[in-house]
Amino acid sequence: TLDTRSPNSSAAAQMSPPDLGSYAFPAHTGHYVTKTHHHEAPANTDPSKVKLPSPCTVLVTGGGRGVGEAIAYAFAKAGASDIILAARTTTELDTVAANLGKMSSNINVSTVPCDVTSESDVLALTDLLKTKHSARLDVLVNNAGFLDAGWQPITAESAPASDWKKVFDVNVYGVYLVTRHLLPLLLGTGNGLKTVIGITSMSSHFASPSIAMRSEEHTSELQSHHD
Repeated sequence: TLDTRSPNSSAAAQMSPPDLGSYAFPAHTGHYVTKTHHHEAPANTDPSKVKLPSPCTVLVTGGGRGVGEAIAYAFAKAGASDIILAARTTTELDTVAANLGKMSSNINVSTVPCDVTSESDVLALTDLLKTKHSARLDVLVNNAGFLDAGWQPITAESAPASDWKKVFDVNVYGVYLVTRHLLPLLLGTGNGLKTVIGITSMSSHFASPSIAMRSEEHTSELQSHHD
């Protein structure tokens, strides 16, 4: 079940959707279509039952933990031949790489310390693909993201202006930089999957001043997909 509560409102969980106000998911999101809640992936989405072409090279930004880590494991189960993990924290990347090695000794795994807002760091990704992965890229997963302090008024002292800027730097400009520099490799890969996956957020459906930063960022990204 998705939690629609504000961290400051323990009673919110007991309210009906209309009473939740700005904390409720809008009806068009489909959140209230069904009362069935799934706690594990159904069989028809099990990555171990997917057969990717070989070779298949996947690069995941923000691949050191959370959603990015899970995405890496899913591609490993589906038979990816090469997985590149990019994130700022080297120790987390090393842990995920070790886990991938335990899943299969046939996966060529690379880890790259990378700040997606740094063009030099992003260019290092292209160099690594060229030198260690035959200049091949089938799937790019733009997962790296930044969330500010969250659920606070824009005037709160605990929500500095630098955080507001960082949301755009990482979630908009970072996605642009990575896609800009890796797209030529992806499009140039013969018989490649030519796939770019963007991870966004339900925050784009909210109209609340307490999460305005996150909402603006994802609205921008969603708009770019439509354009």
